[in-house]
Amino acid sequence: MWRQAGRPLLTALHAGATERPPLPVEVRRAVLARVLDDIALLEEVTGESFEDWRGDTGRGDYASRAAAREADSGA
Repeated sequence: MWRQAGRPLLTALHAGATERPPLPVEVRRAVLARVLDDIALLEEVTGESFEDWRGDTGRGDYASRAAAREADSGA
């Protein structure tokens, strides 16, 4: 059932026609509380920092990050 119901939703989200609302800080903190140990393990295994994942705000949606990256590169 999820595949049938989820397909149109995923199509709309991936098409960029629907802007995703920002995640409230309280909700983000609740989600992060459940995965902080996993993030720490990922850092240990990879030797990389994922500190930005722990913040109260994300880095924005993909389109915003891509536009900022393009502006920074002068392309």
